[in-house]
Amino acid sequence: MLVQKVEEFIRRLHDGIYTIDPKANEIMFSNPSKSTDKSLTAYLTEEMYEYQTLSTLSSRIAAASCLMWINRAFTYGVVKEDEGLVNRLIKKDEQISILKEGNTKLHEEVEKYAPDLVFKYDELNTKFHRIVSKGDKTFHE
Repeated sequence: MLVQKVEEFIRRLHDGIYTIDPKANEIMFSNPSKSTDKSLTAYLTEEMYEYQTLSTLSSRIAAASCLMWINRAFTYGVVKEDEGLVNRLIKKDEQISILKEGNTKLHEEVEKYAPDLVFKYDELNTKFHRIVSKGDKTFHE
């Protein structure tokens, strides 16, 4: 049961479902055997690394230690549940589809109005050249 909980936490962390709030770097713990303090993030990272690299015989002990730091992270409120990478990808795909539909509609409108605009341009250009060719001085100065 311990191993499954730790595995599930690590999987969710890797999948982006869980994120660790940067505030976890500010939560410090003393190490009685050493004279240094480490952040919650540092301890959690070390324990997850040790859990993943230790042999199968030690995995239950490493899982128990890792789970203790995972529980501390949840207790301090620094584990944030996010929508996850897969859900983000699905939402982005939906947004892309909506934008593509809008783009298609705009292209259809351009195709619809382009002939009228070209005709108006040609008509105005012809009138302009007629005025210029008649010698209107406002265009020659």
